[in-house]
Parts: sequence; C-alpha cells; structure tokens
Amino acid sequence: MHNRDDERKPLLTDAPAGSAADGDNDPPGAALRCWRKLESQLTPLIGDAGFSALYGRALRLTQPHFSWLTAPVAGQPFRTALERLLLDLRAADPHSASQAQHVLLATFKRLMSTLIGEVLTTQILNSASIDESYGMNIQEKSK
Repeated sequence: MHNRDDERKPLLTDAPAGSAADGDNDPPGAALRCWRKLESQLTPLIGDAGFSALYGRALRLTQPHFSWLTAPVAGQPFRTALERLLLDLRAADPHSASQAQHVLLATFKRLMSTLIGEVLTTQILNSASIDESYGMNIQEKSK
C-alpha cells in the first residue's frame, strides 16, 4: 500500500525565514502572526500553561544562539512573553530577526515532535497555516 505521508515535504525545513517564499519584509510582524496562530491552535489542546511552558522551553534553548533575545521568565503568560519577543525582534536587524524566529520556531517544532510525534506536529502546524518560511502561508498572507 502506498503511503502519501511519505511523499509529503516536511512542513518546517532548515531554510531560514526570509529566504524562500517569504514576501513579508517585517520579521516581527510575521513572527507575531505565526505565534498567535500557533497559540490559537495549541491552547485548546494543551492549555495556556502548557503552551507557555513549551514556548518558554523553546526560547530558553534558542536564547544562547541569539544573546539579544530576552530569556523567558518562569510562569510568565504567553502574551507577555510574545510582547517581549516582538520588542527583541524589532530591536534587531531584519536578517537577525528572521534567523532568530527561524531557530525559535524550529526548536518549538522539535520539542512538539518529541512530545507528540512528527505526524501530529505536522498536522497541527498545517492547520495553523505555518509554512516553511516560518510565517503564515500564502493564503493567510492574502487575507
């Protein structure tokens, strides 16, 4: 039997944001849309605290690579952490901001995959319209 899942291209690759089909020249804006969409898709499944913890862990793992990212505060609500991320991304040059968002989202995806598996992670990210440019997909950008 032929498995269509084997033919699918991985949803998130190692291509940096802003390099492929990313027509958005505003990395902080793209990051905001991406994380809000992920939050809306995952919070019903894992709760506010679960989403914040997963995001916080991803940020802690990403922060050593981008020392200008503010380290997360334990127990901090996600909305507060997102506001801090946006301030950090806006203060950085666009290339560095795109790179940081790329690494942060890739780390988040790896953590999710470890917890719930690659297939379910990919399905959730697909339903959240997150594409390889680590932002919203083309259909979402046109809305």
